[in-house]
Amino acid sequence: MRSGDTALWLAREWIEGVSLLDLYPIDGPPPNTPTIVRLLRDCLAVCAALSALHAMKLQHLRLTPEHIVYQRRLSGQRDRGIVLLDSADVPGTAAESSDNFQAPEQLRSGKASIAYGPETDVYRFGAILYYLVAHVLPNPIFHHPVPLASTHNSAVPRILDEILARSLAVKSNDRYRQVDDLARELRYVFDKLRG
Repeated sequence: MRSGDTALWLAREWIEGVSLLDLYPIDGPPPNTPTIVRLLRDCLAVCAALSALHAMKLQHLRLTPEHIVYQRRLSGQRDRGIVLLDSADVPGTAAESSDNFQAPEQLRSGKASIAYGPETDVYRFGAILYYLVAHVLPNPIFHHPVPLASTHNSAVPRILDEILARSLAVKSNDRYRQVDDLARELRYVFDKLRG
């Protein structure tokens, strides 16, 4: 992780748990509405973790579904903990494994390890959510704008399409400014779908 121009080194330890990709695999059919509701619930926890990083002026830089790990419940713990892993923590991932989820500004510069701003993490997280609901990677270079997720999965509600489209805007100024803004919109969809 980076804060401005200062790199922060984190002590690493083995984290037991399952990744977001393990919880919502893409090798089967796209998720139905109940699965999307569970995914949104888990995504709200990710937004809270990203927001905490941003409050400390930090960014994750290599956010992928494999790097979002949910810890097993401990006795007395209400919710699963969430850990955002760096590439070196995930067996079999290269330093630049996050190429599929890079924001356009990262792709244009060719440097995934440069800290841009919270809107870059908004894009990356929007790309992850798009991937998990549509089972297709968004591509900011070849598709401008990115096709609606519902074109790949009819269970995706129109309002989630709109949220994903804004999160995946090619221009960073057109995205949600903060993860908290994205989380507020996702919470609305979650509450609406949950009934």
